[in-house]
Amino acid sequence: MDYKQLGMSNQDAEWLASRKFTIEDIARIFNISPIFLQDYSHSSYANFSEASRAFLGQTLRPHLVNFEQQLKDALMIDLTSKAVSVM
Repeated sequence: MDYKQLGMSNQDAEWLASRKFTIEDIARIFNISPIFLQDYSHSSYANFSEASRAFLGQTLRPHLVNFEQQLKDALMIDLTSKAVSVM
């Protein structure tokens, strides 16, 4: 019978801990939830749902608001230039 190690060495455990710390640092730098960097260690369905909503609000909403404002401005210019007075 041969001996096979089931655990991991201290060096491997230290490397895994440093990877986790790196993921948390990257998430902190870019101001996103660690869930979006595939770190599910402290997450639940409610956390993921709320993080998804916050992520969309922080990333897509500014672009969509800008697009909406530009569209409104473009439509208002066209409407005012072709205005017809009725009396």
